[in-house]
Amino acid sequence: MKSIKNIVLIALFTVFCTCTEDTDPGPTTGTISGKVTNSENGAPIDGADIKTDPATGSVKSDSEGDYTISGASPGQYKIIASKTDYISDTVEVTVTAGVTTPGDITLDPVIVNNPPDEPDNNSPTPGAVDQPTSIILDWSTTDEDGDSLTYEVLFDTVNPPVESLVSDYDSKAIQIDNLESGTTYYWQVIITDSQGGVTTGEVWEFTTSSASDPVGVSEMDFENGIGDWSVDNGLWEVGEATPGPESAHSGQQVAGTVLGGDYSDNANTRLISPSISLPGVQSGEKIQLKFWHWYLFASGDKGLVQVSVDGGEWETVSDPDFDGSSPVWTQHVIDLSEYGDSNVRIAFYFTSNGAWINNGWYVDDVSVEKN
Repeated sequence: MKSIKNIVLIALFTVFCTCTEDTDPGPTTGTISGKVTNSENGAPIDGADIKTDPATGSVKSDSEGDYTISGASPGQYKIIASKTDYISDTVEVTVTAGVTTPGDITLDPVIVNNPPDEPDNNSPTPGAVDQPTSIILDWSTTDEDGDSLTYEVLFDTVNPPVESLVSDYDSKAIQIDNLESGTTYYWQVIITDSQGGVTTGEVWEFTTSSASDPVGVSEMDFENGIGDWSVDNGLWEVGEATPGPESAHSGQQVAGTVLGGDYSDNANTRLISPSISLPGVQSGEKIQLKFWHWYLFASGDKGLVQVSVDGGEWETVSDPDFDGSSPVWTQHVIDLSEYGDSNVRIAFYFTSNGAWINNGWYVDDVSVEKN
């Protein structure tokens, strides 16, 4: 009997031990954890949408750019991150059960391009009349993003203009020659930035002088030297234009403030024409001084055109004064009709201060005409 009881106890003990020795299966899923950052500056991106493919649910990154996806079955996943104003991106990861797999993602911000600002008209003034038949169209503009800019200029006798004068042009000034007299021209600038932004400017217009043949009163191109012109207080010279514009407007010689270099400081000097007898003018007629010039002045220095009647005081007739720079040959026209029926001398007056110096003022092809 005692043997039977022992056998029963041994059997029960064996069953008990068998029940308590079952094996723990361990973790069956893994975790994906990462950070979402800005590719340009490394800053964390808050609120990015994080999804997986195959899908395991979705989460958002926190204020530190961190996210965690739990309960992912082992295997290959694509982690997709997206947010407004950023370009979505994807990384691939392999999830292992019981392991946290890194899944950092960087997002490129969407570049918002600001188009160029509308152009401003520098010259000729919109609606200007009596303009020369050779003229420089000059404009200015800016781009908020600092992009490089190119220009197309439409130029025509119809409004709006349709004829393209230049395209993919990288300067903000262009000279046009041989225009028709007494004609209204329309022009428009179209600006394109390096990101593809386009801005179309307004249409501007100007009218050239009438086609009536001018009567030459006086002409001077300096090809034969200074002639009957004179200089007070030095500086003005006649010869080849070096350095400055490096060439005359026409021919070989010009008048300029120190042809071989920069002008001096504290200058006060005039290039003075011989006495010119101006004819009287009737209604509808005018007397005009025309000249071509090139200048590059330091700050505070300037050039003026002046007239002296019958040897009297010098009167300034240029308005405004010439300052700054105009590093292309440009024709300028000044109305002298109020001086009709008198004897005048014309002066190109240059003055500089005691600070910086520069190339100076160059003048060519001076004429006085009655129209």
